[in-house]
Amino acid sequence: MGGSGATVGGSGATMRGSQATMGGSGATMEGSGATMRGSQATMGGSGATMAGSQATMGGSGATIGGSRATMGGSQATVTGSQATMGGSQATMRWSRATIGWSWATMRWAQAAMGWARATVGWARAAVGWTRSAVGRARGRWGPLATAWTLALLFGLPQVGIFGQREVGAGEKDCWATFIQPWGARAYVTWVALAVLVAPAALLGGLQVAVTRALGRRGHRGHQRGGLGRARAKSHRMAMVVLGVYVGCWAPFFCAQLWAVWDPRAPVEGPAFTILMLLASLNSCTNPWIYAAFSTSLSRAMGRILCPCRRRPAPASPRP
Repeated sequence: MGGSGATVGGSGATMRGSQATMGGSGATMEGSGATMRGSQATMGGSGATMAGSQATMGGSGATIGGSRATMGGSQATVTGSQATMGGSQATMRWSRATIGWSWATMRWAQAAMGWARATVGWARAAVGWTRSAVGRARGRWGPLATAWTLALLFGLPQVGIFGQREVGAGEKDCWATFIQPWGARAYVTWVALAVLVAPAALLGGLQVAVTRALGRRGHRGHQRGGLGRARAKSHRMAMVVLGVYVGCWAPFFCAQLWAVWDPRAPVEGPAFTILMLLASLNSCTNPWIYAAFSTSLSRAMGRILCPCRRRPAPASPRP
């Protein structure tokens, strides 16, 4: 019983040893698991390290790409700078051309101003010459222009009164038409007053005034030498011209007034025809009147009418 207890105690000890052994084996297994976990952690760290290396390599590639992009941007910047320099050079050339054009424009403007000044001077000279010419014309041609203007105004009604009229079968002539019964009377009376009575009265009054002026100068001794004789001859010639004018036109207008105011006037008789033709005689007598009072004109007419007449020899100069 004592041996058996010892055996039993030995078995218990053996069992406790086996349990201890089994606890050591479990600890060993736990250590192996920890070791395995450490290895796995080490492998995870290695993977992380490899991932970091790969990320580092990716960052380096990105850095290299950025550097390349930076270099491309730098090249583009250089190209832009070159283009800007080319534009600046073109701008400088355009500025030079603009400055040259401005100088040319200034020279042209100066030339234009000179031309304008010359034109203004010429215009002033032309205006001055025109004024002086008008002043001279007023003194010389004023009365003549007035006479022609009045003649034109008085002759305008003839355009509406006279025209091509049929006076016979297939025969036309320049004829006048009047409102009956007073049209012809008014027209002939007006023409007689405007063409004969008024001019004759005006010229007669002027001749009387000239005669008085010449008479006063003759009494005062101002009318001397050739000038006085020339004035007297001109005055006599004007008096003769006026007298012949009245003598030729008065019968014509008397016959015309007689014909329109008296229905029984002998308009078809020879006496009436002669009185009507006396008006044309005035134009025939004027050249002979001028020749009778002008020595040079009479000599010229004599040479024309008698070519066989010799010209008087010029007087020899005195030594």
